[in-house]
Amino acid sequence: MKKSISLAIFVLLALKFKAQPDTLIVYDLNTHNIDTVLPVAFNPAITSDKTSSSLGTLSNPVALSLTPPTSNLFSGANFSALAKAVSFFNLSDYPVRTAVALRTYSNNISSRLCSGIMVAPRFVLSAGHCACLSGSFKIYDSIQAIPAYNNGNIPSNIPASMVKKIYIFKTYYNNTSWDDISLYELNEPIGIQTGWVGIGFNSNSNFTANKVFHKFSYPGAPQPSNPSVVYNGDTLYYNYGYIDESQNYYQINSSAAEGVPGQSGSSLLYTDNNEYYSVGVMNFSTQYMHYKITNPVFYQLKNIIENNPLSVKENKGVIKNINFYPNPFNNKAILEFEYDPAEKYIIQIKDGLGKNVQTISNINSGRIIVSQNELGKGIYILELSTLKGYSYNCKMIIN
Repeated sequence: MKKSISLAIFVLLALKFKAQPDTLIVYDLNTHNIDTVLPVAFNPAITSDKTSSSLGTLSNPVALSLTPPTSNLFSGANFSALAKAVSFFNLSDYPVRTAVALRTYSNNISSRLCSGIMVAPRFVLSAGHCACLSGSFKIYDSIQAIPAYNNGNIPSNIPASMVKKIYIFKTYYNNTSWDDISLYELNEPIGIQTGWVGIGFNSNSNFTANKVFHKFSYPGAPQPSNPSVVYNGDTLYYNYGYIDESQNYYQINSSAAEGVPGQSGSSLLYTDNNEYYSVGVMNFSTQYMHYKITNPVFYQLKNIIENNPLSVKENKGVIKNINFYPNPFNNKAILEFEYDPAEKYIIQIKDGLGKNVQTISNINSGRIIVSQNELGKGIYILELSTLKGYSYNCKMIIN
């Protein structure tokens, strides 16, 4: 968590906000190459919008409270202080399991980085400063995104994935603005199983009035004002309640509302227990300040989430006329697609943890028999890919 900044500096930073689209800088963790995604057009007159949310194949939604808390409150606010999430929820339920711990690996040593939340099958929403400071990306051997990470344990029934790319705004990378927000693109589409929440913005007056917002995060250091209170970054925490709004931030107007390092990148989640979406990302510890997702920010992130312009297009018809049947199945199923003899194909079947459990290569036709072989009953991901980088994936159920 970044240290609090003076009011004067904050005002100067706030003046740098621009209601216009911004290029996105893309950092590849494997190659260390940097690319860009040019901004997309948007209508600045639109006052609210959101992307979709999904329960995922694991389903099991849990109702979040729509009334503010009455105990364990930040002084002078209707927002609760940190408490372990297991005191409220089964962590494998939706949307709790969409909360992600971002862990780094350097020289085979794991360390906490930040918090995040699943916002698409392959994308985690977090803060820009978790990945980049003053025009330089932080260098790690690798980063792992772990949903429902708790008490130092990676759950056996919920998949995790390594990160392959990070997206941040160019003005933040150049240190000329404060669009402190990022997307982490994952190697595996684990959101198919975990589900995900949307992202959204609402610039209408009184949007936040009498609405409860929820927060799942991974605090990972001593409490700044009370070092005797220590968090390890390995346990999921939860708090919720009413929030306050300034021009560029959602926050808690209480001197006791102090964030902890490791909470950076965690979302303010809004739900009516039907739709779920993040409206802001935590940046500063003072007053729990969350960078507000605005109209120009939203549409640039939406373009990445829904169109993924620099990466593999999933289920976009690049591999044409695909049909997989029967599904569910036992023993055998058939995958049909429009075969190109000039292309080379490979099929990989992955379990719930993203581990490859079966590979089919030497494909020379557009009709493939997929056999159960030694696979047990359950849900798998079937991925058909090509050397050109095209890909199709679907849920495969063996019963």
